[in-house]
Amino acid sequence: MDILFTPLSKSSTLTLSDQLCEKISSQISTGLLKPGQRLPSCRKIAMQLNISRNTVVSAYHNLIYDGLVEARERSGYFVHNLAKAHCATLKNVKQPVKQTSELFNILSPNKYLEYFNSIQRPKNWADYPYPFVCNQMDAKRFPLQNWRKVCADILSQNKATQVISDHSYDDCEELITEIQTRLLPNRGIFADKSQILLTAGAQQAIYLTAMIFGNPNRIVSIEDPCYPEARNIFSLFFDNINHIKLDDEGIICNQTLKTSNMVYVTPNHQYPTTLKMSEARRETLLALAKQENIIIIEDDYDSSTDFNPNSTPSLKANDTENNVIYIGSLSKNLNPGLRIGYLVASPDFI
Repeated sequence: MDILFTPLSKSSTLTLSDQLCEKISSQISTGLLKPGQRLPSCRKIAMQLNISRNTVVSAYHNLIYDGLVEARERSGYFVHNLAKAHCATLKNVKQPVKQTSELFNILSPNKYLEYFNSIQRPKNWADYPYPFVCNQMDAKRFPLQNWRKVCADILSQNKATQVISDHSYDDCEELITEIQTRLLPNRGIFADKSQILLTAGAQQAIYLTAMIFGNPNRIVSIEDPCYPEARNIFSLFFDNINHIKLDDEGIICNQTLKTSNMVYVTPNHQYPTTLKMSEARRETLLALAKQENIIIIEDDYDSSTDFNPNSTPSLKANDTENNVIYIGSLSKNLNPGLRIGYLVASPDFI
């Protein structure tokens, strides 16, 4: 990796050699330069900073004397393995100062910052024998060889333009067709292409919906317990959130729910209880939405792992009033790293 240094100041009270020493030692102190990392040659730094090679040689010799750099015969200059410890003892090394920035002071009173917290998991979760974490997969079971072949085909010369071009203003026609003809019918949904929108995962679909309908004076109801990421998103756009309890049939359609403008549910596989909403409760919820003009956000979480041929159709399948916004994802079908989701709603909303 090339190391870039900002230009040296010729009006400084420090010599050019001392300025270069300070820059390198500061980068070592902050950890930008790691122990054992190779440093640029004297010639390269001289050309980059438009200074003499002797100036760079002098700076390196001073850093060697301070124990921050070591010279290896016929190999060049390297950060000393004990450089970090030596930095703490040197007075001329600028130590990193931890302080609160003015930007953080401006943002800190913002109550919405707490809602950006995501689900936490240990960094080494893959090392656990049984890692009970969501949104991850077993890499050993991924069909890597087949995936390579598909990627090679997509990146072939005749398709390269499609891959590298900006498609932000038009969805992938082929993927829309596959979702329309192969995925949605399995959930009882028969939608026109104008009703389907591709998103960067289900979370973005939830975010877009909440952003469009969000209003301080409107009320959204969510399941209790609820998918944490969804709860956090709604908290960004709604001041009034009803937490509706569940029973053994799903979300309870009570008087509190009737006061809502929108309700978010995971009827197929409730997160995190795994409860499936009963058919009777689905009918009640749809009738209530029609009667009270409530928008239903149906997050069809985990539907792709339901292999029961007689599985219950989605709420959207029985939506005759266009009150249901359906959200799906390819995280389980393909892999979560692709971040592919989709949203099905009325053409006006899309």
